[in-house]
Amino acid sequence: MKEYLELGQIVNTHGLGGLIKVTPWTDGLGDILSFDRVYVGKAKKEYEIKNAQIHKNSVLLELTGVESIESAQKLKDEIIYMSKDRMPPLCEDCFYLADLIGLCACLPGGKILGVVKDVFQTGANEVLEITRDDGKECLVPFIKSCVERVDIEGGTIDITPLEGLFQDEV
Repeated sequence: MKEYLELGQIVNTHGLGGLIKVTPWTDGLGDILSFDRVYVGKAKKEYEIKNAQIHKNSVLLELTGVESIESAQKLKDEIIYMSKDRMPPLCEDCFYLADLIGLCACLPGGKILGVVKDVFQTGANEVLEITRDDGKECLVPFIKSCVERVDIEGGTIDITPLEGLFQDEV
């Protein structure tokens, strides 16, 4: 399981005082407003949030140590993260989509389809991108009729493909 979860991406600066504009990747724009700190970039540098507000379809953050447009510009295009241990507890049988990445996707009978490479969010449902052993990639909708069971601890996800999904390749 991942230690950090992606919250969004810094897409621009806002004004001259060091505000950064974040496009959130969470379900609600206001989720980020409840945090007191974020982690930025691959190095996961920790920043305290001095102020946060919703602005149109983005979130404006004022971070400690980022007090000029020049320092804010250095963060542009970086991903912002939250440490999982600072997230609210999940209900039983709930998980973060990021925890699906790396799971072994198994077909009925135990045959291994491949490894979950990514999870895409669409308007209707999430879609699993699975890399097969032969290097080919396939997409599986994350819906109840396709995903039978998710075992984060065991590292597997049981999939029953919809008829014709793999064109008899599997």
